[in-house]
Amino acid sequence: MNKSSSGFTLIELLVVIVIMGVLAAIALPSYLNIRNRATSREAMLLLSSLMREEQAYFVENNDWSSFRGTLATPELSHYEVVIDDFNNHRTQAGESVSGLRLRAIPQKESLSYVMGKVWVANNDVHTVLCNSEKNTPFMQSRTYCPD
Repeated sequence: MNKSSSGFTLIELLVVIVIMGVLAAIALPSYLNIRNRATSREAMLLLSSLMREEQAYFVENNDWSSFRGTLATPELSHYEVVIDDFNNHRTQAGESVSGLRLRAIPQKESLSYVMGKVWVANNDVHTVLCNSEKNTPFMQSRTYCPD
């Protein structure tokens, strides 16, 4: 008696499922890393936009806008955006300056901490925008990105 079989055996199906699982295990961390970097870039873009708005406001009014505190940003649900003043921070040239600090504080440990500062020196409005790969504050009392 000759058996004609069609279809896959259980072993063949299990091998395919295992291969798909291995491929998914390789691809998932890479995908999550790319998604986290994109979210951090969104935070940088938002802070950059806010800094440009503050620059324009200062040029027109010779003062910073009056808003201070936490900004509600539904498009950046994984970040808390905080705007506050800073005083007596050092520039790379050694000047002591005061201005505004804008921070995007991550709500997930896997995201970068982003900070921007806007200040006036020598009748010119200056900005700096930095991010840290670690979920920790940085720049402290400086107006330049740490190495």
